[in-house]
Amino acid sequence: MPWLELDPRFTFDAFVVGAANRLACAAARRVAESPGTSYNPLFIYSASGLGKTHLLNAIGHHCRRVHPDIAVVYDTLDHFLEEITTAIEAGERDAFRARLAEMPPL
Repeated sequence: MPWLELDPRFTFDAFVVGAANRLACAAARRVAESPGTSYNPLFIYSASGLGKTHLLNAIGHHCRRVHPDIAVVYDTLDHFLEEITTAIEAGERDAFRARLAEMPPL
């Protein structure tokens, strides 16, 4: 599966927190500190330019640094839906699920 690379510029240290994104930033930091336990799943919805992509990348960078045993996958919704739809149509839903569950840390 061709996953996307995290953008090295998008970290928590480089994120500008403002009134419009303060809650999302706090939730993203919590997710990064406790992957899979806090805000699982995390859903962020906002207008363009408020930092959704930046926060997702920051979570990934933080997790890779603090939790090196966890696999971090960054993908677009379109690509993920294409992959899962193809697997379901081919009758390979369980194989797709197993492939995701068994991913080694990146």
